[in-house]
Amino acid sequence: MMFALALVVVFAAVLASAVFHSVLVADQQRLDRMDQRLEQRQQAISRARLRVAELSSPARVVAAAQRRGMVVPDHTTWLSAGAPTTGTPAGGAAPPAAGGPPASAGSSSGSGSELAAGPTAGR
Repeated sequence: MMFALALVVVFAAVLASAVFHSVLVADQQRLDRMDQRLEQRQQAISRARLRVAELSSPARVVAAAQRRGMVVPDHTTWLSAGAPTTGTPAGGAAPPAAGGPPASAGSSSGSGSELAAGPTAGR
């Protein structure tokens, strides 16, 4: 009787070990598949980043603009964003007429909010 009980305990232990091992193997396979998908997605992200870098390179942007008819201006005029004025500017000159050039054209205040403008008419 004692021998039979020992045999049942050993059999149960071996069966439990086999079940545990099969679960462990199945989980390892699942983990391996997830690692593989992660690696594939990281490679896809790397390819996409490279593509973005290629498409946004300054040389490519200039070439694409020129193919579409854009040209480099002959000269550049820097405009500064100044404080809005009411009435007569500090220099005593009248405000520019509607559609005319701004009073600060060609000057630079070094405020850091400068914009480049070039000739666009007739091009």
